[in-house]
Amino acid sequence: MGSERLKLYVTRSGLIVAHGGKRGAGAMAGMSVFGKLSGAIEDLVKGGKETIERRERDLSNSQAILSADKDNFLLSIDDIVKVELDSSRVPVHFVLVTKREKFQLVTPMSAESLESLLRQVLKEKVSLEKRQQ
Repeated sequence: MGSERLKLYVTRSGLIVAHGGKRGAGAMAGMSVFGKLSGAIEDLVKGGKETIERRERDLSNSQAILSADKDNFLLSIDDIVKVELDSSRVPVHFVLVTKREKFQLVTPMSAESLESLLRQVLKEKVSLEKRQQ
């Protein structure tokens, strides 16, 4: 069983799912550490400010993000049925349900921050739960 690293971008029209690469079965535990390390190495080689400015320039609008990879796609607000956040687990697990698919996702972001960000666009479609383990 493997996983895929995705980035979600919140836009006025919905969520953009951007692909960041596939990971093996053991990658989940070290994913955030390796992500931070690779970013730090790139910053050292290219200079932090240059890297940040390039990323902002390249991904400054929805169309640029969507066209950056053939597998990137938009989940429109109308297509999203609900998002359930589970704040009892670290990292935070959440389920995004659309009219056609169900995504199970994990983020290092706090549940409260994620809820606040998603509610800006998805309003009442977002729920925060604390499940008993």
